[in-house]
Amino acid sequence: MNILIVLTTYYPHLGGISSHISTLSRELRKRKNNVYVISLSSFPIPIRIVLMSLQYSFDFIRKGLGSFLRQIVLKLLMNIYIFFYCLAKDIEIINAHDCVSLNSTWLAKKTLKIPTVLTVHGYLTLERIAHGNLDEKIHTLVKLSIEEEKRAYKNADYIVTVDSRLKIYISKFNVNKCKIIKIENFVDPEEFHVNLDRMTCRQMFNIPPEKIVILVPRRLVKKNGVLLPLYALQYVPENVKNTLLLIYCGTGPLEETIKTYVQKNALGNVILMGAISHEKMKFIYKASDIVLIPSIPVKGVEEATSISALEAMAIGVPLIASNVGGLKEIIINDVNGILVQPKPSLIAKAIIDVLSGAKSIDKCRMQQFVKESFVRNIEKIIYVYNNALKERKQ
Repeated sequence: MNILIVLTTYYPHLGGISSHISTLSRELRKRKNNVYVISLSSFPIPIRIVLMSLQYSFDFIRKGLGSFLRQIVLKLLMNIYIFFYCLAKDIEIINAHDCVSLNSTWLAKKTLKIPTVLTVHGYLTLERIAHGNLDEKIHTLVKLSIEEEKRAYKNADYIVTVDSRLKIYISKFNVNKCKIIKIENFVDPEEFHVNLDRMTCRQMFNIPPEKIVILVPRRLVKKNGVLLPLYALQYVPENVKNTLLLIYCGTGPLEETIKTYVQKNALGNVILMGAISHEKMKFIYKASDIVLIPSIPVKGVEEATSISALEAMAIGVPLIASNVGGLKEIIINDVNGILVQPKPSLIAKAIIDVLSGAKSIDKCRMQQFVKESFVRNIEKIIYVYNNALKERKQ
């Protein structure tokens, strides 16, 4: 099978969607498929600079206007590029990973009759608003963004959602429920096999051997709840707090807010490591005592089946996560992780329970879940591809 994966962001990049596509592509190739990827990175640098300039110039005038104009130009370019690429590579199926990229396959779909699968990782319009990329007061731009979603959901032959909540959300757009398939995110357990011991991994990042490390592997945005671990420290007894080291791996708009809070409260036990490459993340997981995924709902947006949570489970590190979104679909409380309401006091209690031994997580159960879900979900995606091809040929 000749498969084309399409997305409108840079690829590869640091983040869950990029990790998902890398893992999926590798596994599809192992099964003797030809896999190609078209992304923003596929275009020459001058074109990318023009697109970026267009966005920032008009966003300065009106928040969201630049993004909308950039989207129009990018879709036009990608439609032409994808069409000729499909001709050259004899593409049989296209898997788009965002609504804009699905709508960028229109020419190939219409003229070459290539079936399309849309994998939905989040809520396009709601996330634009939540991240501050779209002003919800500008009703025209909000309406245009919603129309972009509707068009994508309508035109896709099949829609894959990474959690149940997304499936319900898309169903509200009057989409045929039979073509919406829930397939959770996954990680390759072999990719997270670490031969080094914990202390050697700590030396790689200059982590003191005596410290208890709480790792927050999150992009520093509001919906990831990255401020909650800081607030949780005040509920931890002083004697325990002195032994803790809170480490953030990731960048984002809340970085300065975290730094300011740390300085204001003289927190010497908080480290911001910035972005860590995907290849090195397994070592920082191995160096940790607890992994914390403290996501919170923001303007209707909730965490999906977090790649970071699955990566922690693959290593076998005790996992504490918020009881929201797709997290509660992959975590069985007190079995392969601990689910808590996203409140600082409850996060602190969960940390203390793990450290005191009041709650323990079965490492084998965590790793077994990751292994089984990986095999199962890859097979489900291939099944969707085959169904889309069969239906198009009929």
